[in-house]
Amino acid sequence: MFRIASIIKFDNVSKEFKAHGSTFSAVKNVSLEIERGSIFGVIGHSGAGKSTLVRLINQLETQTHGVVEVLGENVGSLNESELKKLRRKIGMIFQGFNLFKSKRVWQNVEFPLKLAKIGKTERIEKVEQLLEFVGLSEKRDAFPAQLSGGQQQRVAIARALATNPEILLADEATSALDPETTLDVLKLLKRVNREFGITIVLITHTMSVVRLICDEIAVMDSGEIVEVGAVKEIFDNPKATATKNFVNTLEQLERGVLDDE
Repeated sequence: MFRIASIIKFDNVSKEFKAHGSTFSAVKNVSLEIERGSIFGVIGHSGAGKSTLVRLINQLETQTHGVVEVLGENVGSLNESELKKLRRKIGMIFQGFNLFKSKRVWQNVEFPLKLAKIGKTERIEKVEQLLEFVGLSEKRDAFPAQLSGGQQQRVAIARALATNPEILLADEATSALDPETTLDVLKLLKRVNREFGITIVLITHTMSVVRLICDEIAVMDSGEIVEVGAVKEIFDNPKATATKNFVNTLEQLERGVLDDE
C-alpha cells in the first residue's frame, strides 16, 4: 500500500537500454514510495541503477515498463507541455555542478527565472534572496572558475531553488567534494528541507552521507531495490548482502581499519 503522503511513487518500474542487438536492464521491477517533506537516499555502487532511477522522476529517462507518479501525476502520460510544467517543480543538482562557465554567479542563478519569463524586478529580488540563503552574496559577480567546489555547488543549489520546486534531486552532489565541504553542503541541503519543506532525493554511493542527512534509504544492487527502510533500522539491522557490505565498510573506515589479509 502506498502512503497518502507519498510525493513520488514507482510501481513495478523497469528501464531497459538496447545496444548492439542486446538488452540491458538498468532498473528492474522497482516499487517504491517517497514521502512528501522527507530526505530520501538511494545508495548503490556504480552501475547499480540509482542515477537512472532518479532520472525517471523528471523523465530525463522514460521507463520501459511500469508507472512513475510524481506530485499526483502519471509522468508517462504527460504531453511535452505538461511535462515542462511539472519539471519546473523539480530542481536538480549534479556532481559536476553544471554551471555556465561564461556566466557570472548572478546570471547562473537567474537563468531558470528568465526561462520561466519572470519579470526583472521579481528576478532581482529572488536571486538576492537565494544568494543570501546559500551564503554567496559577495560572490555574485564571480565566474564559476573563481569559486571553490563547495561554492560552485552552493550556486547550483541556489539555481535549483529559483523556481520554488517541491522536489530536489541531488545526483552524487557531494562526490566531487572533500569531507569538510561535503558536510557544509549536506547542512545546507538539510536547511533547504527544513525551511522550505522541499522533498530531497539524494543519490550517493557513500553510506556516511545517507546516515548524516536521510530519513529513509533504499539500497540498489544490479538495478533492483534490495532493501528499504528508516536509516536507523538499516544501520542497526541490515538484511541484504549489499547493505551489509556498505555498513561494514563504513564501520571499518571509522575505526581506521585496513584489512590486508
